[in-house]
Amino acid sequence: MGIFRSEDMTLYQLTVPKDDSWDIMNQLGSLDLAHFINLNKGEQPFNLPYANQIKRCEETERRILYIMSQCRSMNVEIKKPKDVEHFLQNLEKLRVTKQKATNLLFEEIESDIIQKERFVIDQMERLKEMSDSYLMMIDYKNVLLKVGEIIPRIHAGGQDVRASMHGGVTVGAPQYRTSLNNDEEDRSQRAQLLASDDQNVFITHVAGTIDPNERERLKKLLFRATRGKALTYFADYNVVNQQGQPSIKSVYIVVFQEGRQMRERIVRICDSFMGQRFDLPPLNNIRQKIDEVERNIKESKILTQTSKKQLKMYLKEINKIQQANADRPQSQEDDSPSSLEVFKWFVAKEKAIYAQLNLMKQGKSTYIGYVWAPTEQEDLIRAKLRTFPTTDFNRYENHTIKPPTYIKSNEFTAVFQEIVNTYGIPMYKEINPAVFAIITFPFLFGVMFGDVGHGFLLFLVGLILCILHGPLKHNLALEGFFMMRYVLLLMGFFAFFNGLVYNEFFAMPLQVFGDSCYNQTVQVLTVRTQIDAGVTTFPPDKYGYSRPDVHCVYPFGFDPVWGLSDQLLSYTNNFKMKTAVIFAIIQMSIGIVLKGLNALHFKNRLDFFFEFVPQICLMLALFGWMDILIIAKWLHPKDIEANYDPDTQTADFNQVNKSPAIITTMIDMFLKMGDNHVNNSTQEAYYYLIPGQRGIGIVLLLVAFVSVPAMLYVKPLVLKKRLQHENHSHVEIEHERIDYGKGGSSDHYEQIKQILKDQGENHGHHSFGDIFIHQMIETIEFVLGTVSNTASYLRLWALSLAHSQLATVFLELILVKYGGGFHSHGVASSILLFISFFVFFSITFGVLLCMDSMECFLHTLRLHWVEFQNKFYKGAAGFRQIT
Repeated sequence: MGIFRSEDMTLYQLTVPKDDSWDIMNQLGSLDLAHFINLNKGEQPFNLPYANQIKRCEETERRILYIMSQCRSMNVEIKKPKDVEHFLQNLEKLRVTKQKATNLLFEEIESDIIQKERFVIDQMERLKEMSDSYLMMIDYKNVLLKVGEIIPRIHAGGQDVRASMHGGVTVGAPQYRTSLNNDEEDRSQRAQLLASDDQNVFITHVAGTIDPNERERLKKLLFRATRGKALTYFADYNVVNQQGQPSIKSVYIVVFQEGRQMRERIVRICDSFMGQRFDLPPLNNIRQKIDEVERNIKESKILTQTSKKQLKMYLKEINKIQQANADRPQSQEDDSPSSLEVFKWFVAKEKAIYAQLNLMKQGKSTYIGYVWAPTEQEDLIRAKLRTFPTTDFNRYENHTIKPPTYIKSNEFTAVFQEIVNTYGIPMYKEINPAVFAIITFPFLFGVMFGDVGHGFLLFLVGLILCILHGPLKHNLALEGFFMMRYVLLLMGFFAFFNGLVYNEFFAMPLQVFGDSCYNQTVQVLTVRTQIDAGVTTFPPDKYGYSRPDVHCVYPFGFDPVWGLSDQLLSYTNNFKMKTAVIFAIIQMSIGIVLKGLNALHFKNRLDFFFEFVPQICLMLALFGWMDILIIAKWLHPKDIEANYDPDTQTADFNQVNKSPAIITTMIDMFLKMGDNHVNNSTQEAYYYLIPGQRGIGIVLLLVAFVSVPAMLYVKPLVLKKRLQHENHSHVEIEHERIDYGKGGSSDHYEQIKQILKDQGENHGHHSFGDIFIHQMIETIEFVLGTVSNTASYLRLWALSLAHSQLATVFLELILVKYGGGFHSHGVASSILLFISFFVFFSITFGVLLCMDSMECFLHTLRLHWVEFQNKFYKGAAGFRQIT
């Protein structure tokens, strides 16, 4: 069936010996065609046969990811395989190098990865120790520098204090922040601490580093603990670690009288903060200590850099795939992926193989499994299994298990299929919405994004991606952009097309399809108007345009003169709103028709006659009829003679024949059975758009009224009868099912019963009340949805309006108002216009081409997921395949 419906699927019973289970699963996995049914759904994961192997795979994968993270931190390039074939080729090279069979290669890789991880962890710990030692020496150096700078000044200040106390002259000394805030108190405290003549009293100090935010708290604690008998000084400094990350730290220096209890108290307080306290040498040895620390810093830096280089070389070396033949050309080496990436892919492959084996039932010496595969690929699968003569691969018939979905796609359809699958994977043999999304998705986007200039730029981006896909298709970083290339190409094309319809080129009108139907400077006009929702459609009076030929029609799209009209917004809004309604009914009707096709395919007459038929009748009888009236009003406008006065900018209409607004017509269809009338206040005689309009409207209204009870009552009553019949024949059906088992084995039947339960097919019987409530919800949802979903399509009009108005605002404000316009002269005006153009293009690119295109994309997505697909699409399958 290709992309329209799922491929035919067949259920096979697979019996494999345990010794060959890995090889057989590896062969099936290489085809990427098999879908196993879980026969161990009720088992605990740790009780499954290969639970330990899966755990080992996960642990090995974790180790590989750790080593790869260290490679990235060391700026070691990691290349991924271009595709699966490239991966398998390099995996074979690894197998040949290690001289191991493929099924035994995992043990070798696991052991190799464990050793490499241990080495990398050991090296990283050593580097961390070196880095910590380096930072500590930096802190020690800054502490020594600050101590050598501050302590001599403190002692100098103390000598000045003693001189003043003995009648000498006080010499000013630099002031430092202490635990006291007042300068006089600071000098008094310093005098008490340093002015003693007792030779047995020694002044000492403690120094270290602290976080700058903790300075005030440290000062307060020391002041309270020592009762003000300790001086505290701080100095900030900048430090940069070996990774180049800057930070700010503070040096603290505590000066106090030597005493055992005092020192212990101060040391405990300082050590309680996050930081480092250092032992200080005598003041006369500080300079020597600083030189020694600087030498250690240089040596530590050199040693760390050397260790990093060696580790980087090691990581580069382990990322190379070792070859048994060393004479390989260099160009071929550059094309090889990183061995760690190959290891990671291989471990993921091993994990997937063991996970699939865990879905099979374990016997004494065999594994038994049930696997879905495309019917047309049966010969290919049998050819792969032919090398294992003890393997049984047979069709399993007469079952009620619902098959999974297998859909073929290619590079063009894959992205549209992914859009659909994000909402839900199609059920088996259900119509695939991706077929229709290929056209409707970019077209509806173009309706919202319609602009010739913007659409061309978007088309150009898609075209460039299509051209560059060949040389850059193996660049995994750009894989997402390349996947969207055809979507962008089509979205740009339809945006360009709708821009021609709207006649907008960066919010400016174009005249590319011939001359306008309007002329300028005519005093008395004979105009042809279309009375459309009360809007008289003629161009702006202030420009003096007239339409001498009432039968003139612009060849394609809007007449360019409308771009100058004061009524442009009203005119285009009216057109876009009604066009959105027409598109809504067309797409939703297609969705309902697809529901009928699904019902015919599944031979469900009940859904076809009492869901599809009433739904399509209701949709077309109401909103389809409204679309016909809209088109009829467009095709058959009334010709009106009017005398136009350019001075007053008014037109004198004498007793005009016109039709009511479409909304009024639809309301009258319900309330007045479509009766026309004459407006007594304006003497306007309404006319019918279509011959026999009233009679057709009455018939369609009756059809709509009959459709609702047909949807609501018939299906539950028929299902009630079927339910009663099934209850009487349930025993006979069970006996027949036992006979359907292959070989008449009751074990097979019990196994199939379990499979049915696991697959969710054995739902039991529902009561009539449940069926009726479900059908009532479906009916109410559809009836209300005919209105709400139709209104939801008005986003086509709203987004198109927003896009057009944003483009107009950017054009008028940036280029016309502030850029001097397109008719300015002079060098200064030209330079201003040149600069304004780049501002205009930048804002257009950022807001319209990026933000607004994303917004239109999401709204288009919603229209397909909710308004279109809910008419026919279940999307409840659990398996898909894209080739």
